[in-house]
Amino acid sequence: MCSSDLNPIAALRGFAELLTEDLHGAPLLERPVDQLLALADEVLEVMERIWQAVQGAADADRASATPRERTAPALTARILVVDDDDDIRALLVQQLRRDGHDAVAAGGGDEALRLLRQSDFDLVLLDLNLPGMSGEEVLKRIVADPRLRDTPVIMVSSAIDQEGVLRCIETGAIDYLSKPVKPVLLRARLSSTLARKRWRDS
Repeated sequence: MCSSDLNPIAALRGFAELLTEDLHGAPLLERPVDQLLALADEVLEVMERIWQAVQGAADADRASATPRERTAPALTARILVVDDDDDIRALLVQQLRRDGHDAVAAGGGDEALRLLRQSDFDLVLLDLNLPGMSGEEVLKRIVADPRLRDTPVIMVSSAIDQEGVLRCIETGAIDYLSKPVKPVLLRARLSSTLARKRWRDS
């Protein structure tokens, strides 16, 4: 996982993204916020390169490990990815699996709820704009189900869906990611959310 030092940066960037929606009547503030977003992106990109270097070193360590060490189970999370876009869903699943997680895909709300009721998941990445049953409706059903309500949900949405995201946060979503999802932001949000969940579970 990426360093926990990333979490405040990702949180700051997420706050700045929400703030931009409220600044259309204050042009003097728009430029500083844009600069803040650009700076946060630069820092996150540097951290991504560092993380990749660390992963490369870890891969080298695994290559030189004994057979017993290589077969030892890694600490991973079971994550449900819910998105009707085949390409986005495949990219998210690929990224999560590359980072060592057990990622399961669902193309819609009904399938997601069925999978959640059949098996335990540590976290759900839930697209806001699903056809048929919306992501917001799926979230409401998760929160209303006593067996599922403790499963953290991170909403995934386009930048224009901020009102929907805010409603989902009020309903019970733990966080959100904007499309296209940047790998470094995905790792940061997952690290923060999973750490909170493991602390709560313990």
